[in-house]
Amino acid sequence: MTGEGGVLEGISSGGIIADMSTVPPKFSKEMAGKAGEKGVNWLDCPVSGVGKQAAVKDLVVMVAGPRPAYEKAKPAFDAIGKKTIFVSEQNGLAAQLKLVVNLVLFINMAGACEGLTLGLKAGIPEDVMLETLCSGAAGSNVLEVRGKDMLAGNFPESGPIWIVLKDLECAIDSAKDLDVPVPLGGLLEHLYMAQRSKGRQHEDGSSIFRIYQELANIA
Repeated sequence: MTGEGGVLEGISSGGIIADMSTVPPKFSKEMAGKAGEKGVNWLDCPVSGVGKQAAVKDLVVMVAGPRPAYEKAKPAFDAIGKKTIFVSEQNGLAAQLKLVVNLVLFINMAGACEGLTLGLKAGIPEDVMLETLCSGAAGSNVLEVRGKDMLAGNFPESGPIWIVLKDLECAIDSAKDLDVPVPLGGLLEHLYMAQRSKGRQHEDGSSIFRIYQELANIA
């Protein structure tokens, strides 16, 4: 990006750089500053969703940066997502929001794994348990999208463990920078590290269900 032959070297003043990766907010702020020195607009614009959702235009795009640049780039974002959200003109806040989204998602996933494990150990039929959970207040996108695969022991690489850990570390580091305690995030990081230690780093993040099952002696 910044080295010899990098994007900043070749882009013209007035251009727009749209960074759609999940990165620390301080990185987005730093890069926005370097881009600004060349008269270039920097947009941090991470997405909520995975590859399969991108293929069917089901992503949510979060954008922070200069409003005029956002308006110019918005048609491109709309082409890949079902919703584009302008977060702020302050660079780094979209990157921060993506970390918030991921933290909530991963904690929800762990909650689903914990509840399903308890139900299985007690002997509740899998289909009855999943239908009940999805129909009531405990329902979630995690259960609706991944529930059947989780109960069947299928964990295809969608949002793999190694990426989940990277994103969790970014969220926890940003929380430290802001003096915000995230105890559940810290505990969850260790569960995912346990999965990685077993060579499961390429399995979907929902595969921490296996850790819960092993701890409950029902694997």
